[in-house]
Amino acid sequence: MSEDPTAIASVGSDSLANFRQRVKGTVCRPGDPGYNLSKWAPNSTKPSKVIVTPAVTEDIAEAIKFARAEGLPLAVRGGGHSSSTASATDGLLIDMRNMTRIRIDEVAKVAYIEAGARTHDVEVETIKHGLGACVGACSQVSIGGYVLSGGMGYSTGTYGLAADNLVAATVVLATGEVVQANESENPDLLWALRGGGSNFGVVSEVVVKLHPQRPDCYAIGMDISISSDTVVLMTLNTAYFYVPDKLSAVVESIQQWLTVRKPHEAVELRLNLDNDGKPTVIVTGISNSTKEEGEAAFNRFQDIGPVKAITVQIPWQEVSNLANVVNDLPGNKLCVGAHIDVFDYEQVQKSFDALMQLAKNAPFSVLIYEFFYYEKVASVSLEAAAFGQRDNFVNVICGAFWTDEAFSSRARDECLKLKEVVSGSSSTKAQESLGYVNAADVYCAMNETDEYARKIFGSNYARLQQVKQKYDPDMVFDRWHVHTSKPICAMPASQFDGAAFEPPPDSQLGEAELEGLLSDLFTSPPSMPDPSPLSLASKTTPKDPMAVITALQKRFEIHKIPATGQSGSSEHLSLPEDALETGKEPNHLDVLQRLEAAVIAAEETQPSTSTKPTSGAAIPLGLATQLEWESLVHTALEAGDRDTARRAVNLMRRSGATVEQNLEDRILFSYVFAKDVEAVNAFIEEVRSRGEVPTEVQRHLHVEVLVVAQQFSEAQKLIHHYESEGLIPSQSTYGNLIRGLFAASTPSSSPHSPQYRALAWDMFAHMRYVAHPTPSLDTYNAMLQACADAISPSPQRALDLFHEMTVENRIRPTTATYNAVMLTCARSGKKDYMHEAYRLGKQLLDEYRHVVDNGGGAKEQLQPDLATFKAMLEAAKRLGDLPRARWILAELIRLKESVDEEFMGHIFHVYASFKPTFRRSAVPIVKEDQPKETLDEVDVGESDLESGVPSVQLQPHASLVPQSREEVLQEAQALFRRILRGQEITRMGDMWTDTTHPDWPFSTVKITTNLLNAYMSVHLNHAPPEKALSLFTSGKDNLYTRFHVTKNSQSFATVLDRLAIVKGRAARKEAIKLAEEVWREWIVFTAGRENDNDVGRPRLSPRRIESIWATMIRIVSCAGDTDRAIQLVKEFVEKYPPRYVLPPNSPSPTTSTASVPVAVKSQTPSSSLSNLSLPARVSLIAPQPLVRLTVNSKIPDTAIPPFLCFKDIEVLHHRLVAQSETGGAGERQTKNEALRFLTWTCRAYEGHLKKRKDWATKRR
Repeated sequence: MSEDPTAIASVGSDSLANFRQRVKGTVCRPGDPGYNLSKWAPNSTKPSKVIVTPAVTEDIAEAIKFARAEGLPLAVRGGGHSSSTASATDGLLIDMRNMTRIRIDEVAKVAYIEAGARTHDVEVETIKHGLGACVGACSQVSIGGYVLSGGMGYSTGTYGLAADNLVAATVVLATGEVVQANESENPDLLWALRGGGSNFGVVSEVVVKLHPQRPDCYAIGMDISISSDTVVLMTLNTAYFYVPDKLSAVVESIQQWLTVRKPHEAVELRLNLDNDGKPTVIVTGISNSTKEEGEAAFNRFQDIGPVKAITVQIPWQEVSNLANVVNDLPGNKLCVGAHIDVFDYEQVQKSFDALMQLAKNAPFSVLIYEFFYYEKVASVSLEAAAFGQRDNFVNVICGAFWTDEAFSSRARDECLKLKEVVSGSSSTKAQESLGYVNAADVYCAMNETDEYARKIFGSNYARLQQVKQKYDPDMVFDRWHVHTSKPICAMPASQFDGAAFEPPPDSQLGEAELEGLLSDLFTSPPSMPDPSPLSLASKTTPKDPMAVITALQKRFEIHKIPATGQSGSSEHLSLPEDALETGKEPNHLDVLQRLEAAVIAAEETQPSTSTKPTSGAAIPLGLATQLEWESLVHTALEAGDRDTARRAVNLMRRSGATVEQNLEDRILFSYVFAKDVEAVNAFIEEVRSRGEVPTEVQRHLHVEVLVVAQQFSEAQKLIHHYESEGLIPSQSTYGNLIRGLFAASTPSSSPHSPQYRALAWDMFAHMRYVAHPTPSLDTYNAMLQACADAISPSPQRALDLFHEMTVENRIRPTTATYNAVMLTCARSGKKDYMHEAYRLGKQLLDEYRHVVDNGGGAKEQLQPDLATFKAMLEAAKRLGDLPRARWILAELIRLKESVDEEFMGHIFHVYASFKPTFRRSAVPIVKEDQPKETLDEVDVGESDLESGVPSVQLQPHASLVPQSREEVLQEAQALFRRILRGQEITRMGDMWTDTTHPDWPFSTVKITTNLLNAYMSVHLNHAPPEKALSLFTSGKDNLYTRFHVTKNSQSFATVLDRLAIVKGRAARKEAIKLAEEVWREWIVFTAGRENDNDVGRPRLSPRRIESIWATMIRIVSCAGDTDRAIQLVKEFVEKYPPRYVLPPNSPSPTTSTASVPVAVKSQTPSSSLSNLSLPARVSLIAPQPLVRLTVNSKIPDTAIPPFLCFKDIEVLHHRLVAQSETGGAGERQTKNEALRFLTWTCRAYEGHLKKRKDWATKRR
């Protein structure tokens, strides 16, 4: 449900008051008495707008109905013993803490327990009857949450899981309906509640099995400190001292006990710091037996060496209090579950060391190893209940407890790191497991995807989704491990599921699978839019038109019309003698000629006083059926013979046959597709000559042909003409003109790009003012895509349009919508907007996950695609977010999705912008007789690229983000090798059939200039310049020569930009040598590319030219060679004199008709637009003026030739000023003359630029 912050405004008075009257429990808002948000973990609370504390089940139903009516998100809080926000919301919170009634049926041995009852309360009631339920070791946990997610505890070995003991439940569904879930009613829902969680409804009461239970049990509690010189043994209330360093002995004793343990025995090993901050090992144990049997089982722990030990026979109802010491710890809390199947001292010690690192920021953190007898749980088949974790693993809880709020943002990542260490020595399956469900709080907060739920429930997940679809199709309950409504079996595995939106460690891949996948991965001009008319009628083309033509030929052979003796027939060719031979290809021209001759003959036989038939007349000749006429037209169109098709339609009219509108529209469409402006104009004139008004489709196609022919001014005038006639064009017509203008403005550096873009935005505003106030989805998408302009993105405009579209106009966005907004925000380069792009990516995934696939295509419209991930990478490469980029790439490779060169270019750019934490200059040189320092004690320098420290050869660990520049280069090189191996697959063509090959996804990547530029940038940023430039200039290593790819201006800009930022005098001197080599190649490259005269070479952007010149001047100036820098400036001024900046004599071909009257005249002499009687002018005083969004002075002029301004030569100017104050008189005079020349250069360009700007503003 949408968390609308304004939704509570409607809850303020009447609706809330009525709601309060309908419930027996309490309803509180902030500030009301009884408003209580307290939970075990303060960090997991949210300020709920309404808290409902139900007294009866009906109150829950009313609360759900009220929340849905008011648009409030829902959450349910049982005991509040959770460290995630799954039981918190800023909407409506259902607090179950007052529903605690318990009823025992001794005969049936079951207990009816309301969901808010605590486990301790259950034990107290059941033991009165000599019975016990499966409960945990924490008294604050509510029975509802405990049972629904599995339920393990000290009695698991004897009774099994609490979920396996669930007999029935009372459930309030998302509709407010109260249902029973048992073996006879809703058994599928009962199956899902047995370990599937609270995601299907609100459970108000559970019915659980009870078992015979003795009144007391044997308990031990040991605290073995391993700090310096003491070991402490703690029972429940008393401490005893022991010798130090006993952790290995404790682990060995547990290992021994595991070989002989009995089902009624359980042990926990806890690692944490004591109150004095000393490392502590705590061993607790329960034996559901007599004291003698318990001592026999646990004496081995006391044999470790305590001076004295006290064991306790405690009442059974006190078992749940054994863990209360953890419950009482202060501060924030977060738990992560882990599974292990290897338990030894070395691994435990590593885990303890990792815990001590965590404890530096979270001093109360704890590791709890739970050794419960699991055979009874594993004996139940996986399909018997939703609980999906029946492997015989040891459960470990990694808990972070802290009071410093500054640590909160890092707590999740630190806990997950600890989990990796804990399960590091276990099997792959154990490492990939997310741990016990009730300890998987962290994944509840990471519910952007349902991948965590898939891992937790395994093969049961598909059935859980089916149950979810049945009982909660609208995803009202989505606070716990989310189950999407669509069954997993119906979702193609090859589709993107969007898990890549969340970088490591929030992965849908297990650690071992990730390591293997990443190890494999890293160790080895735009066309105009096609014509798209509103809609052609759905009348279908004849199935076999050629067969119909053949039949016509045969018939005309029988009814042959004489070739002579008929007036006027001499104008038509006679049918060839062999035209009707068997097997000869039917000829539609022959049939048309015979039909035309027949029509002429029929017209000549009419009385002389009669006129030619009108379109509605009928000549009773029976020449051809409707199907035969249409087959003739379609055959001509398929042959590309548009004029013949048009002749056939005219014959239909003359013969009295009915001409379907669809038929004429198809002919007109074929003319549009051929960009035949004259033919379309003649067609429309013919329609008007018959006294008919062009239909909406015909008007659309009339404008469309001008758009595809890029006659935008004529298209705009024609639209205004139709408006003046009261024939408002459709929104598709406006939209196609707008999209055509945007397409023509690409690339953004083209001379007329700004004018085209401005005109497109003006047409958008005009359309909304004159004709269509609410844009369609396609129009919104076009405008949003325009906001993502590579040179000047408009993120705020895009976000405003997105808000207007989705919130104000309630238009459901598609993947293309999200992609456009994400790309705009990512390209802005501003951190807030780039993070907004990430947020929108997650929002898209949420939409995709929640949409029900009802066959209408709604889900497919929100399917993330490759463009989605490219938009994410646009942000990642600007942020240097390599973890996210690696995860996106790994996810696509796992799904066997193909990538392209643009995608891989983004990946390489991320590697280039990534800043590794390791620096060679930070590595201390330690002699053998000197003590070793830690890295933390060494000052990290600014840069190590030019340092003289020998290269440190690190072995990359593929599952980790590269820690040094060498590792970055190694990964980039490994990826490039994968691309080259993909090229080998491409060259094999159809001979290659193995689509499961790891290099298959790279087979679609083409080696292009931009791809090599991106790969070069990695070397330029992470390798010494001279080594990186060998890939650019060296004949042997030159990438571009090796792959037969031509460099572009970006290639030179990338290299020179890198050389411009080197530091140090010696490095800058070396940079000049390298830059001069690149510069000589640049001069050769620019020859013939600075204008449009050389057709074979693309024109260079003036801005790119001046940028590269300015960079070269800066490189030389920084090195102190001012003479060479002045020489470069003079060469630039000679090549691009300031007078070139002055406005040209001829006006721009694209002007807005809003401010300057323009006569209606076609841009092509053959156009017949003048015959349409268009108005002579279109101006702001017209009945329907052109509304504009742009101001003339704000439209950039990209046609300005290259020029220099002061910022381009600022470094040179500063160096000259400094040199003019030193040296001899002659040298000072030379420098002053150079300064005067720089001043003249800047002022000359600036003066001419001002004149050009004034001219451009006036003429638009």
